[in-house]
Amino acid sequence: MRSKKSEIGNIKLKTSKIKALAFYFCFYVCFLLIIGTAICRAEGKYTGGPHYFRDIRSSKPPYEPIEVINYEEANNLYTYYEAYFNGQGRIISLKKYEKGILKQVLMSSDKK
Repeated sequence: MRSKKSEIGNIKLKTSKIKALAFYFCFYVCFLLIIGTAICRAEGKYTGGPHYFRDIRSSKPPYEPIEVINYEEANNLYTYYEAYFNGQGRIISLKKYEKGILKQVLMSSDKK
């Protein structure tokens, strides 16, 4: 028959192992979430569309829309841009609007 001291020691050892496993599991899950977020941000930020932007960084290709806005904000601006993106995050269509009226198609593709 085991002594009570050895049983208590075994219980403490099992408890510490469980705590260590729980810690490593939580650490691993958090690590995966952080890495997954970083990978997603490294790829194209947007897919599909339409997405609305306040401005573009360059007036010539390659265009880089900046400062994303929602539809309501876009319609309250004098000038805004509407963009569609492919699955890799590349622009396939970019249009310039003034006072809610299409003024210029900067870039267009049939693959929407």
